[in-house]
Amino acid sequence: MERPLLFVLALAGCASGAGTTDSARTGAAGTTSAGATPRDTAVAAAPVDTVAAATASRSPGIVLPFRARGNEPGWSLDVGEREMTLLADYGERRVVAPTPAPTRSGDTTRWAARAQGHEVLVTVVDRLCHDGMSGFAFPRTAVVRLDGRELLGCGGETVEVLLGTRWIVREIMGAAVPEDSRPTLVFSADGGVSGRAPCNAFTARFALRGEELAFSRLSTNRMLCPPAVMQREQSFLALLGEVRRFERPAGDTLVLRSEDGRAIVARP
Repeated sequence: MERPLLFVLALAGCASGAGTTDSARTGAAGTTSAGATPRDTAVAAAPVDTVAAATASRSPGIVLPFRARGNEPGWSLDVGEREMTLLADYGERRVVAPTPAPTRSGDTTRWAARAQGHEVLVTVVDRLCHDGMSGFAFPRTAVVRLDGRELLGCGGETVEVLLGTRWIVREIMGAAVPEDSRPTLVFSADGGVSGRAPCNAFTARFALRGEELAFSRLSTNRMLCPPAVMQREQSFLALLGEVRRFERPAGDTLVLRSEDGRAIVARP
């Protein structure tokens, strides 16, 4: 049987501002400035090409088009199949160059170009990056050198930090969840989410647009488990419905947090 339920999770903050990375500047611990406003990313009920591309871009290498952004001063970089466009100094400077062949080494991708009298070197590392003003997480750290001047920021789309991982719930409202009954969540590129809650398997749809992550069309089966497990399942689903934002702090941790601060903490 299907039990309809709608969850709306509001992501904290706006999508621009100074940012931090777990490892900035091609791998050294540090701080970046991230976040001219990113494009809205939608994960709809039907497959969405941009999200599928975002998932594919994780490995191997980066699938184009790719976008990075930063601030102080604000900048954005769009790398397409044929050309890349850098807008620097809040859009006052625009450099367009044919997209060069990338060089890759481990988790690092680089593009080097010369155009319009400018030298541009782009370095992107597959490492979690945070927008300092909004708290948004992005999947990659980006460093752009324009004529020797360094611009720091984040790359990719926020949705990527949810995809491709089986999230195992370790804590619900501060209480550790026993290993034998931990809920799980898996977000997929076609807009689906599935898992166990922790007795019954469930499926749902999710949509990420701007600052809101919404879950809909939740359905579960009706298997019965011991009372303690069923109570934990009810608590998990009830709290999931009250979540208003998600966080990706340093490391492989996902936090779903309600408006009053109660949290679901998950890790791979």
